[in-house]
Amino acid sequence: VGGRRRRLFGNARREVGTADTTQKKKSGGRPLFLRPIKLLASISSAAGFQQQQQQARGGANLAERNFAKKKKMKERKRKESSKKMVAARAKDSEASPEGHSPLLATVAAIPKPAYFFAAGGISGAIGKTVTAPLDRIKVLLQVKGGYSGNLVTQAANDGKFFQAMRAIFKEEGLRSFWKGNVPQVLRVLPYSALNLYGYEQFKSLFKCEEGDKWQVAKRLAAGASAGMLATVVTYPLDTIRLRMAVDSSIKSMPQAIRLLGKEQGMMAFYRGVGPAMIGVAPYMAFELASFDFLKKVFAREDLKSSPAISFVSGFVAAMMASSCTYPLDTVRRQIQLQGGSMLTMPKMVKSIVADEGALGLYRGFIPSCLKNLPNKGIRLATYDTAKTIMSRAEEQQEREERASASGRKSGKKK
Repeated sequence: VGGRRRRLFGNARREVGTADTTQKKKSGGRPLFLRPIKLLASISSAAGFQQQQQQARGGANLAERNFAKKKKMKERKRKESSKKMVAARAKDSEASPEGHSPLLATVAAIPKPAYFFAAGGISGAIGKTVTAPLDRIKVLLQVKGGYSGNLVTQAANDGKFFQAMRAIFKEEGLRSFWKGNVPQVLRVLPYSALNLYGYEQFKSLFKCEEGDKWQVAKRLAAGASAGMLATVVTYPLDTIRLRMAVDSSIKSMPQAIRLLGKEQGMMAFYRGVGPAMIGVAPYMAFELASFDFLKKVFAREDLKSSPAISFVSGFVAAMMASSCTYPLDTVRRQIQLQGGSMLTMPKMVKSIVADEGALGLYRGFIPSCLKNLPNKGIRLATYDTAKTIMSRAEEQQEREERASASGRKSGKKK
């Protein structure tokens, strides 16, 4: 037994010794601290790994810090921008008090004559352009075709509206419906301004006020005066437009001017001015005075400034005036075309009544009425709206001036 134990322990010691020997052979047989190169390499390797770890951790921290810094800068910029917006709004509110309208302020700065001239002129030009075809048919029916071609003359002599329309389209084309519209628009611009703005000025001159027992007569006189003034100034353009409308051989406005000048010189441009003055005086008196009266009749408290009320009032006023004065307009057109003066007016009336009866004085009345619906309605409604806007602009200006004066007084007291 003892021998067996000794053999076993001996074998174990040999195996341990063999393992130690093998380890010593692999490591050179010396401990690590006795090998400085190997020790330095191990230390350097450990230090490099630690440095890499620190750099990685430092890079991550730097990115986080940069991101936080950018976030703070964006937040600061956003706050500064919101502060600027608040300050700008406060400045605007101080500069533009409650109820202030920049459009009304601009209107208030425009001189009244220029403002009302533009409003009346533009509205009149639009109305005339829209209704130019009806106006040309009306004129051709009044003068029985004038110098137009055979088809148009025959249709006009028959007095048939739609037949005349088809004849004009077939003989002269679609554009011929607007023949003479350029001088008509050029005439309407100053005519509307002098007529509508002149009516307001004549009312002020005649001291037409509410409650005055003579206000109806004064309004009629103001309308007649404004109409005659506008007619005298713009009558040559109306003569040119008429000649272009009834003479198919005339292709341009300069050609019409030369032809009229050769016939009678300067007097040719004022043919029929006498009957025109006689016709326009009652017409404009009825139209403008009736327009003022009908606005009060039709308008309720909540519709006083409605353009629709102004449009209807203007249309009805135009129809009333046209019904009363249309025969004078027919006679005037005949005198413009054939030549003559106020002295020939009675003879012209007798000739028309003898040939066609009393209804001959109303030739073209239906297309004239159709033309007056958009024309007079648009013109008077636009002008009335312009007056309302100017009134509001003046009220705003007065209110701001009073507020500014009270602010200066309170500043002086302080």
